[in-house]
Order: sequence, then structure tokens, then C-alpha cells
Amino acid sequence: MTSSKLETSALAAVLWDARTMTDVKAVLAEVAKVRTLKWRALGDRPNNNGTIRMASDPNVAFVERVTNGMDAIMDLAHLQHPEYPVVTPREAAERWLHVPSDGLGAMIPAERRSLAERLVVTFRAGDDAPRPTIVVQDVGTGQTPCRGHCARSMKTTRSNNSGRWAPTDRAGQSRSGSATRP
Repeated sequence: MTSSKLETSALAAVLWDARTMTDVKAVLAEVAKVRTLKWRALGDRPNNNGTIRMASDPNVAFVERVTNGMDAIMDLAHLQHPEYPVVTPREAAERWLHVPSDGLGAMIPAERRSLAERLVVTFRAGDDAPRPTIVVQDVGTGQTPCRGHCARSMKTTRSNNSGRWAPTDRAGQSRSGSATRP
């Protein structure tokens, strides 16, 4: 791998294509040949026990990633429809995502499919065949490049005194406990 291939976007692409722990170690070894690697605490937080614990249980981690994706979709819908304030997640789904009050079952298949395509779960082969790598991708707000973990999420909070859905920065320990969603 040449140093030109180690540009940030190229490195991200190579890491994205890595399928196994061996692949990731090989990429890091190549980077270490031309750049100094500095290891830091996950999320730049010395006290990241919640994040580590969540990541150590693959079932909890999977559910959390899907939840994070749904949060990002709701966050984007909120940003696209600031003129429609809501109080509950159900009201947000109805107003922002056009889910009928009777729920998803009241939608025609094409409407459900269109909504479902906003969150895609892909299983990839990993080091251990019975334990694939699971990729969760959403078309929500995602994370922005910044110092530290600064993704935005949607949650009902009483701290804003309105009880309405409002975007909040995930600083420090996030509500989800995840600092790894790309």
C-alpha cells in the first residue's frame, strides 16, 4: 500500500472493506509504516465501561445499532420538518414519516418498503462463520467530523422544559452508549 493510498478517504474505504480481524490488523500495520499510530481510550473517555460492556454482548450491540439508526432517521425527519413539533415518538412517526395512526400494518407494501429502505442491515462473512459481521446503515443524520463523539440523536427530554423531541449532542456517555456508528 503506497502512502497516497493512506489518505483519509482511501483509508476509510480500505477499512470498510476489511472483513476479518486479520484484515484490520494488516491495514493498521501498513499505516504504521508511514504514520505514527496513537492509541486512545474508546470515545476519548477514560471511563467508557458502559460502551465496552455494550460492545461485549453482540446481541445488545446489534439492537443498539439498529436503535441508533432509527434515532438518526428520526433526527433527520425532525430537521426536515421543524414546523411540525411533536411530543412522542409515535407522533413523530405519524407527522414526519407519514406512518398511519393504525401503525405500519395500515400501510401498503410499497410504503412500508420505502420506509424500511431507510435502515439496511447487512450480514458479512467474518473470522468465524457462525458469527458474521453485521453492518447497520441508515439514511439519517449520522455523525459529523468533529473532535470527539458529537453525533446528534433524538430523544424525549425534560431538560429542555418543553417535553418535545429535540436534537441533543451525544457528549461523553451517549444515551445509546455507542460511539462507533459511522
